[in-house]
Amino acid sequence: MKRSHFFSFVLAAVALSAAFAWRYVEPAVTMVVSTARAFKNLVLDGFALAANAQADKERSVLPFVQAKAFKARKDKRDRPEVSSSWRLVPST
Repeated sequence: MKRSHFFSFVLAAVALSAAFAWRYVEPAVTMVVSTARAFKNLVLDGFALAANAQADKERSVLPFVQAKAFKARKDKRDRPEVSSSWRLVPST
């Protein structure tokens, strides 16, 4: 009998201390979890921002590459040399 009363007393003391500890531990755990989630979101948003910046950079370079290719094709064409005696509109 002595053991079962002692065990019941210890069990009640542990349950009571766990209830009081939960009262003080739960806000701390909640704060740690919310901080970890905020840090994770910050890191993932940073990666997303860097990926978008890289994609924007690639998109902004494309028109310049196309213009350079157009100029290269234009420079390769054979063009007649215009002299001062050549007139576009014949005189009437």
